[in-house]
Amino acid sequence: MQYNFIKLKSNGAYFNVLDYSQNSRFICFNSKDTATKYIKYACNYRSHNGYWNSINARDDKKIFKPHKNTKRRTSDNLESYLEIESFDEGDSIFTDSNISMIYCSVVDVVSLDNAPDIIGIVAHEIDFKPDAIRLKRRLWRLWR
Repeated sequence: MQYNFIKLKSNGAYFNVLDYSQNSRFICFNSKDTATKYIKYACNYRSHNGYWNSINARDDKKIFKPHKNTKRRTSDNLESYLEIESFDEGDSIFTDSNISMIYCSVVDVVSLDNAPDIIGIVAHEIDFKPDAIRLKRRLWRLWR
């Protein structure tokens, strides 16, 4: 399996969402095409509203009022601030840490006239648990 995360180039932070339990999880995608669809939606949202969208799985709908003092940028300009970072299942990020994520397999954006875009996401939660022996060996090598 491949995991594609969206990362802000400026500070290295990854996009995240709030799950049904209100826990923050990284959002990742099964393919670069799916991640690109989400980037286009997020940049379009940021361009029109002045801030990045906040996805909360508990809320069916949420309407935000645009910020007035935020510097407006075009969607294309905003896309240059983001990159897709890909990992494979065997990478140490998954075996050496307690990472929680939302794994998205489908992203669909519906644009309506005179209304905000609607995003539909098909995803499931994944919780990785560190492999204690492998982590111990890795830490031992680092501290030698």
